[in-house]
Amino acid sequence: MNTKLTKPITETKYLSADNAWRYRSIMRLFYVHSQRFTHWLSKEDVFEELSREEAFSEYTLELCRQDLDVLVSWGSLSAVQDTAKVSTYQQFMNKQFRYQMTEYAIEIERLTVRLENLFFEHGSLEPTLLERIKNQIGEMHRMAGEDYKSIGGWWSGLASDFQRLNQNYQDYIRDWNSVKAEEMMKSRSFLLQKEKLVDYLRHFIKELQVHSYEIEGLLKKISPDEKVVIFQKITDYEKDIPRIDMELVQDESILENIRAKYESMESFFCPAPGRFSEVERILEITNEIIRKITRYAVVILDAA
Repeated sequence: MNTKLTKPITETKYLSADNAWRYRSIMRLFYVHSQRFTHWLSKEDVFEELSREEAFSEYTLELCRQDLDVLVSWGSLSAVQDTAKVSTYQQFMNKQFRYQMTEYAIEIERLTVRLENLFFEHGSLEPTLLERIKNQIGEMHRMAGEDYKSIGGWWSGLASDFQRLNQNYQDYIRDWNSVKAEEMMKSRSFLLQKEKLVDYLRHFIKELQVHSYEIEGLLKKISPDEKVVIFQKITDYEKDIPRIDMELVQDESILENIRAKYESMESFFCPAPGRFSEVERILEITNEIIRKITRYAVVILDAA
């Protein structure tokens, strides 16, 4: 438990507050512009774009200013006075602002975009990720002797691929254990997909068995001393990245985060004494999906 955990996240208020439809439209507008590297917008910019939409036909510039002020008060937007065109004292006192999404708001809006597309983005089982991870782990002995910048780039790639592998298989298995999947497997049209699906799963199982066995062997060859050296160099790499909140970045927290990610990868491929590895669980779950598919296909054929 820490203060971040117990602190309310006011930046999310725009998602469910009264007039959320206006706030969400404004935040999506800022998000789209941020993806185009146009980070700062004036109230006139926001009003001009929103007023093109039918839902905002009665929207006013003053109402737009009020909405922007509310979003600033919640921490969703930050504002700075725009003095670029100020030439008189009166113009300075009238205070024209430019607005930008805060870091929290960018992450929140990324999440809303992902939620909107949740039913279109399904997990997959990609053997190519396993091969890439195997090759990256095979570089660990050499990486222990490299400078921290080289190790940092290598680690970023490995951690990203492992996270993607984890997320993909979880999403895929979740899909096949859903109510929708159960209903689909009871339909006659499912018979047309059965062989293709079983081939897909069996191919993944074969690749998983081959690559995971090799990855397990590579991980077991890494000595504790090599891990210490590599973790420290990755920590140095992370510390060397300029950040706005550098005083909040502690060496120990960075090192602990790196160590936890590596241990998660080890437990994924290497079974602990008396316990199954995550790979073994995936193999069992995938085989169970194949058995379920076969059972449903038999029932459909018997009922024909």
